Amino acid sequence: METFGATVGILINLGVPVAGVATFLWFRHKIAGDQILQVVFFVIFAHFGAVLVLLLTTLFWYASGMASLGLFYLPTGGSLVMTVLAGLAYYRRNLSPYYRIAFIAAGIYILLMIIAIAVVVFWVRSL
Repeated sequence: METFGATVGILINLGVPVAGVATFLWFRHKIAGDQILQVVFFVIFAHFGAVLVLLLTTLFWYASGMASLGLFYLPTGGSLVMTVLAGLAYYRRNLSPYYRIAFIAAGIYILLMIIAIAVVVFWVRSL
């Protein structure tokens, strides 16, 4: 059973980020011809990847101090960062369809975080 836990931990904490970086590099290569700020998409990939790692850690592994910090940052600081990115992408949305995608992705992230906060608040109130 100890080997299974270690395997799950490695897959969650190493496999998901490596797959995310590989996907981002593929996407960066795909948009290389357009004049796009690639850091916008890196931040979007990083935030959605962090949410995925946190969700998988919660469901299949053990909670940790780093998971608690991520649980605090993603709905608070992450939402602020994504709001700034949504504003940046909104003003550039006519330059490229990729900025439109970035705007939609940032909006989805913010909406997911609002829903997550509401679920936690209602869950805590019901205790």
